[in-house]
This record gives sequence, structure tokens and C-alpha cells, in this order.
Amino acid sequence: MEFWKLHGTGNDFIIIDNRGNNFKDLSALAKSICHRRFGVGSDGLMAAEGSKAADIRMVYFNSDGSEAAMCGNGLRCFAKFVCDAGLVNGSSFSVETGDGIKKVTIVERGEAKSIIRLEMGKPENIKEMKLENYELVFMHLGVPHSVIFVDNTLGIDELIDLTEKVGPVIEKNAAFPQGTNVNFVQLAGRNFLRVSTWERGAGRTWACGTGACASAVAAIYCKIVDPDGEVIVEMPGGKVNVSVFDDQEVFLEGPAQLICKGYSYVSV
Repeated sequence: MEFWKLHGTGNDFIIIDNRGNNFKDLSALAKSICHRRFGVGSDGLMAAEGSKAADIRMVYFNSDGSEAAMCGNGLRCFAKFVCDAGLVNGSSFSVETGDGIKKVTIVERGEAKSIIRLEMGKPENIKEMKLENYELVFMHLGVPHSVIFVDNTLGIDELIDLTEKVGPVIEKNAAFPQGTNVNFVQLAGRNFLRVSTWERGAGRTWACGTGACASAVAAIYCKIVDPDGEVIVEMPGGKVNVSVFDDQEVFLEGPAQLICKGYSYVSV
């Protein structure tokens, strides 16, 4: 099986061309090929498939085999894959996802690294909640997200420790029947956020694109950052830029980096 492996700010993915529908059980394939000891290793698997509604369709499975509707870092990597592999034409195209059709623009194209801008849609069902003694802002933005603002004086090790201890507890809380991603957010400067994310189905990751967007939206909602202008979001794997416009349309811009191309003998 031919594959490409890419990462978006440290969030890594295996991507395959499945337009011929050669791979039937993508859930089982994801669990096998994403394993970091017995497979290629990644946070998730994406497959390019044909679409009647858009230029191409992205199907995404987490490393545990669960399907997710959307992934911001993943969509940037997917966009680089389908563009560079010649599966789509031009620098702007549409991608069908489980969260609807997303418009993609290749801002800068390089052989190894590209900068890609995504139209992420609008957040839905924003509400404030208190769970496990934490106040959080919940919303659906691609997938369910919970945003928790934490003490700005916490060091990176403390932030990671908090993510790994509290993230899985909130992810599985009964208030979220479908689970939730959990983003721990610090204000690091004017319109500058530092974020550590626990992703449902993948655990703590180096970055989360939809999580970066949800964190920026929550920061604007809570009047923590200026609503005018871009919000820089720094994650362990790197930085992305998030823009939220008056109509609440969210845009995400950041890198997609090719790691390798190869042939896998992983079986399911």
C-alpha cells in the first residue's frame, strides 16, 4: 500500500489514495498502520475518495480506529497531498468532510512544506459549563471541543501534565455522549495563545487545528483577546494563525510538511 506521511505542526498523519475504494475497512487499517511500534505510526489515517459534492473527499480515522468528522491540521496535510499528487487541479479547491464542504487555498507551495489556509466554518452550540471543578467553554467546531483557560504562570511541563491528567477525564464525562477534545489554554501575549490539547481517540497530540480554532473562538467569546485581527496559537508542535470574522466564520492558516513517501506491508 502506497502512502504519504505528513505533519501539521507536529500532528502527524498517514494519507492514502482510496478513490478506487480498494480499502474497505479503514477503521481497522487505521488501528494497524497508525501504531507507533507495529505500524508506520501517526495520530490518524486519511483517505482521499471521490466526491459528487466537492473536488475531493477526505475520510479521517483516529489512531484508535474511531472516525472523526474533521481535523484542521489533517485537512492542511490532506490538501498538500491531493494537490502535490495531482488528485486536484489549481491552488484553490473544495474538500468534502464529515463536517461539510471546506474551501482550501494553497498560500505557499513548496516541495516539502506548504502554507495552507482553510475555511473552517462557524462554531455551534457555544456554552459555558463547569465540570470536574473546571470552568470551560464548549462548542462544536468541526468536532466537539472544550476549552479551559488555565494559569498563565504554568510551565510547559506543568501544562502537559495537566493535559494528560484532566484531559481524559473530561473527554469521557457523561455530559459529552460523543466525547470531546479538551484544550488547555494560556494567554501568552496580546492575541497570542498557548494551547495543549487532549484529543478524543488520539490522546495528547503535539497540535490540534480545530482545537486552535476553538481556543481562539473561546478567547474572543470570553473577551480575553481582541476580536479584531488574527490570533496566533502556539502548540507544542508549532504555531498557526486563526481569524474569526464578524459573522463568526473561522479561518485557519498554517504549515503542512511532507515527512516521507513509502510502501506499507501492514495488514488488517
